Amino acid sequence: MSNPKIEHSMNVRNLRMRYTIMMVSIPLFAVTSFVLFKRVVKGEERKKNELNSKDPLIKLTEEINLEKSNK
Repeated sequence: MSNPKIEHSMNVRNLRMRYTIMMVSIPLFAVTSFVLFKRVVKGEERKKNELNSKDPLIKLTEEINLEKSNK
């Protein structure tokens, strides 16, 4: 007669491992994507700040180039 408790404990162990991996990886994924999104948004704000600190002629030409690249 086999011992069903051992098989059951192995299944529970595997499920617990999967649950732990999911509970660690999902928040990690969310935090990573949020940080990357913020970095992209801040990068766009930095470009705008750089444009504001330059000469008016350079600023105008770069704004025109940005508008052309967005189209």
